[in-house]
Amino acid sequence: MEHGGEELMFVGSGRTVTALDRFSGRTVWRRKLPRMFGGYLTIAATEREVYAGRGGYVYCFDALSGVPLWERGLQSGGGMVMMAMAGQGMNEAAAFGAVQQAAAVSAAAASSG
Repeated sequence: MEHGGEELMFVGSGRTVTALDRFSGRTVWRRKLPRMFGGYLTIAATEREVYAGRGGYVYCFDALSGVPLWERGLQSGGGMVMMAMAGQGMNEAAAFGAVQQAAAVSAAAASSG
């Protein structure tokens, strides 16, 4: 059965991101993040990409296949808040910029509290 991005839902647990068929709940793909750093796993998705953040790293996967597209270290540790914005002009640079901004806000909040 072929899937379009609108037919999938994405869940995260521990170090694993899973794509599920939103109608049947069947696992379409599953990827374990390669790094063991702590922090919370956060995920966000567009129709074509899934972003997963954990322990100061962001990973981008193809939404339909789960193929890793890129990963980046954000030079921040601990828990991480991730933000993604969907739209016509969404691309890797925009997504990475949004994630860096969210990580900076999260780090500032953690150091003040």
